[in-house]
Amino acid sequence: MTMFAVQTHDGRECFTLNGLLLVHENREELEFLIPGHRVVDVTGTTLPTMRWADHPDIRGPVKFPLSRNDFR
Repeated sequence: MTMFAVQTHDGRECFTLNGLLLVHENREELEFLIPGHRVVDVTGTTLPTMRWADHPDIRGPVKFPLSRNDFR
């Protein structure tokens, strides 16, 4: 499965939580949720990962797959 991560503004690393690389399987959803940041393919990474959908600050208010109507 293809996995994507979001780079920080400086582009040197990707967002993590407690040492886990935050990943998602849908590039377009990440680009919509976190505009202004570069989304990169991290398929095959050997780093420990956490799905963005499981992030404690996102898990409640955001439902996947995204419906853009939920953000109006």
